[in-house]
Amino acid sequence: MDDGFFDYLESNILANMPLPEGVNYILASIPKLFGTDLGTFVCQVAEQRGWPVVWTLGASLPSGSMFHKSALDPEDHASWTANNRVFDPRSTLLRSVFNISFISSGVGAGGETEAEVVAKAEGDAAVAAAGEFQRAWDAVVLERTTVAEAELGDTHFNAWWESAKNAASQGLRFEPLYPHACAAALRCVGLVLATKECICRW
Repeated sequence: MDDGFFDYLESNILANMPLPEGVNYILASIPKLFGTDLGTFVCQVAEQRGWPVVWTLGASLPSGSMFHKSALDPEDHASWTANNRVFDPRSTLLRSVFNISFISSGVGAGGETEAEVVAKAEGDAAVAAAGEFQRAWDAVVLERTTVAEAELGDTHFNAWWESAKNAASQGLRFEPLYPHACAAALRCVGLVLATKECICRW
């Protein structure tokens, strides 16, 4: 069997899911899609459908498969983190869909109200994060054109993940939702890694 067959976990939904509101976000693979034409296409389709894009490193095990022998071998007890997720700050949908913050705090000044200052700071931070993320993307595009695909591996993928993660603000890095984590579970999709605040739809 092709090793790549087990590169992801698939949920089987026993219901008719309403679209597009039934999708919270699109989960995209850093190793497979970041800095590629297909990755750009995924972002474009997601934007058209009103779905934010989330990037993930995945398991990044030595074999390139989540179900590498070491992960299946009961003697090895292999494990990996599920927290490697970050919203793509280039999406124009983030702040309109979720209660996401690009800054940690805002301070009023002059004749402006604190809310106005915070809103401006959020807008400026969103633009800055999108620019940094695009620069990280462009660097990977260049690297993919100069390094043979067969030579790409965990060292590259982890470096790409670090650059993408660092380009985005802390408020965009999150872990998946788990039972009883958020009161409004049906509206929430995860928790901010740094603060454990729930990320929910408005």
